[in-house]
Amino acid sequence: MKESTELQDALRATRAERGWCQWEMAYELGVPVDTYRAWEQGRRNPNAWSREQIAALCRTAITAT
Repeated sequence: MKESTELQDALRATRAERGWCQWEMAYELGVPVDTYRAWEQGRRNPNAWSREQIAALCRTAITAT
């Protein structure tokens, strides 16, 4: 579960820094807002491609599960 917390923290921090809402983050990551919301809430984990997109957008390393 630690990984999910790391992912959630990175997503929330990036969103807050940019002043974006969830749909703006989803748009930038190329995913539906429901998918993004599930990641941020820890209900789902992104696939490898999405992890790369998140790492680039958040400027951080996101480890795989």
